[in-house]
Amino acid sequence: MSVEPSKWFLGSLEVFAALIPGGIILYAVRLLATAAGVNTDTSWPQQTIEWVIFLVGSLVVGYLAHPPAHILNRLYDRTYRQWRRQGGDPLLDYAQQAAAPYLGPKDSVYAWAKSEVAAASKEQAARIDLMEGISKMFRTLAFLAIIAALLALAAQSWLRSAALAVLAILGFFVFSERRFAATKEVYQSLRRIRKP
Repeated sequence: MSVEPSKWFLGSLEVFAALIPGGIILYAVRLLATAAGVNTDTSWPQQTIEWVIFLVGSLVVGYLAHPPAHILNRLYDRTYRQWRRQGGDPLLDYAQQAAAPYLGPKDSVYAWAKSEVAAASKEQAARIDLMEGISKMFRTLAFLAIIAALLALAAQSWLRSAALAVLAILGFFVFSERRFAATKEVYQSLRRIRKP
């Protein structure tokens, strides 16, 4: 029996961007509850219904973690993206020129380009979704690591705080690299499909 999440309306974007981070959050909360003596059932989840609740809960919690993690987008814009585009970006220039007749002043060139690519090739859209999903997963995990590092710092757990800070920095760099790679992939694909 093969399990295909896409048949359950879960694509790679949902699995990586919401389900996995949500599962990690729920697992971490369970560990904290057990350490505090609040949770005594260390075997959960075991039964099928418990796994269903855990997976649905992971998806919900993962989606709830998205909005606060968006703060790292601003850091990405001012650091990694700026560094990668310091010599110019011909792909971005091409995408902006191609999108200009179709977009208003507040519309996203990236969103327009991605929809054009998705309309032309489902396979390429799935590849981009995977890249975006991995990027968003590491963005959420980096954000959570920052919060955990601050809490550990407040509790004067210096080693744990330092380890979490390193984890947050590494997570941020993976998020940034995958986000930039997805953007580049979208604009390259747009140029390929619009060639006369």
